[in-house]
Amino acid sequence: MRCYTAKPRWQWPVHLTAGYNRFAKALRFGTMLEEHALNSIAVDEAAQDLTPPLIGRDGAMALLLGAMASLGPTFARLVGGASLVDAFWPAAVRTLRDEFALRTNPSLIIVVLLIGLISGVALHRSNDSLRRRGSWTLCGVGLGLLTAHVLLDVSYFRGAFLLAPAAYAGWLIPALVHAGDGLAARHRDAVITSCCLLAATLLAVTPALPAMLGVAPSPPERPAFGYGAPPGPFDSFVMTHSYPLPAEVDSAMTGDEAASAVSTIVVRVPELPDNVSEAPIALMFHGFGYPDASEYIDWSIQLSAKGMVVVQISYPSALDAVGMPEGWEPTESAGASNHPQHALRMLAISRAFDVLDQEIFPSLPVDVRRDVVWVGGHSLGAGIAMMSLPSLHAQGWAGTALVVDLEQPYAHSSDPEVARTLSKFNGTSVAHVAVAEDDTSVGWCHGVAHAKRLATEANMDNVVLMKIQSDRHGFPPLVASHYLAATAVHDALADQALYRRADMQGDWLVAMMRNDTSTASFAMSHLVETDLLSPMGTWSDGTPVKPLSIVDSFDASVPEWVYSCMSEEGD
Repeated sequence: MRCYTAKPRWQWPVHLTAGYNRFAKALRFGTMLEEHALNSIAVDEAAQDLTPPLIGRDGAMALLLGAMASLGPTFARLVGGASLVDAFWPAAVRTLRDEFALRTNPSLIIVVLLIGLISGVALHRSNDSLRRRGSWTLCGVGLGLLTAHVLLDVSYFRGAFLLAPAAYAGWLIPALVHAGDGLAARHRDAVITSCCLLAATLLAVTPALPAMLGVAPSPPERPAFGYGAPPGPFDSFVMTHSYPLPAEVDSAMTGDEAASAVSTIVVRVPELPDNVSEAPIALMFHGFGYPDASEYIDWSIQLSAKGMVVVQISYPSALDAVGMPEGWEPTESAGASNHPQHALRMLAISRAFDVLDQEIFPSLPVDVRRDVVWVGGHSLGAGIAMMSLPSLHAQGWAGTALVVDLEQPYAHSSDPEVARTLSKFNGTSVAHVAVAEDDTSVGWCHGVAHAKRLATEANMDNVVLMKIQSDRHGFPPLVASHYLAATAVHDALADQALYRRADMQGDWLVAMMRNDTSTASFAMSHLVETDLLSPMGTWSDGTPVKPLSIVDSFDASVPEWVYSCMSEEGD
């Protein structure tokens, strides 16, 4: 028999009291935790308040000062009224100088990066103020250099220069070391800053690593002999003369060029054997703002070494638009423009021709054969060459042989009184018109229009239009820029695409002068036959360099880059 013991009803207040005590105890514990957390946060905030700022006001001013040290000259030129091209030109020259210096010894980049690291460690051991100011000043210089390089790369370099930005990244390393101090404490500013600086450094250095390690394929080297070899067989000497600028030309000069610099005639004369007394004549015209003959000295020497007298006529580039109303804007079509400056430049060229014919030619130690002529130029100089051809024809020049070489050509005048009608030259003629794939200064359509005009209006025997292609397979990358003909950027692509053709042209003209039919035939085949002209050699790993894109007729089979230009003309 079970017995049940009933619990007295009066015990429930005891349980209620115990529950209340447990709840109160838990509440007190939670309050203690909250107070502890708040105290911890306060301690952390107090500690952060005591920690010197990562950049701070003095660091920001130092960063700005460093950036102005590298970008200040560009801004100063912009404020002074210079165009974007003129304002960034010193930065472009600096990058060009640095790049070619590093190409001779890419390991110097490692030295620069180590110097940056040592500087960062040295600043790390200094007081807080010096650390911030020194680190961020250097960082500002580096960021300024890299910013200028990126802008120039988009506009002009097109990936041709990889080593200079890798070296500029060395200026960022002290700031990267300084920002790394806060990583252990996981300070947000330090983490973000370190990631940004590290990303910028890697973006600048990584493309140059194959060159620094010596594993990137190298471009083709110049052959020891034959077309494209170093200049030969003749040495040369230089004679410098001046000519008077017409008064209307002198009065139109803007002051950006010295009159003495744009009124010179530099003649490079080959040192020929005693039994050779004659030489063909080459007339070479510079691009806008390049009146100094040394800017094209490699091109001049290459032609002269074949036995030609090379004449470089300087002329004013920077001229006011005389006679045009305020606010007038020039217009361009394919191959032509309505710039009134063209007429003034041709007045100067005409005066130079008078001095050349009457004073300079009679004083040379060799007889100049006016019937065997090379006429060419770069950029605006190509337009000058086109406008000079009618005058040469009228004076009876090039009766035996003529070569026209237009490199990355700009427009001639749209005024028929300035760019007169071309006539058929009596002798055999060859024209090379070369445009560059990554030319960001002058469009291809000017070259297409010039080539078509030479083929149709002048009815020249052999007109070859070619596009020089870029090839970034190895290091240094072969980038076909607007400045391919300039000595300052003479690289392996220029050796293959320009100087090799200069050898062919010179060889053919000298052979035509001497009536050497065998040599002339050999050179002519290389000048006009696609299989011989288009190859650009091979990279060191055996990969062929992208060949020239050759166009030798203006029919329905022209490539798209030519057809689009012809369509713009309404053809």
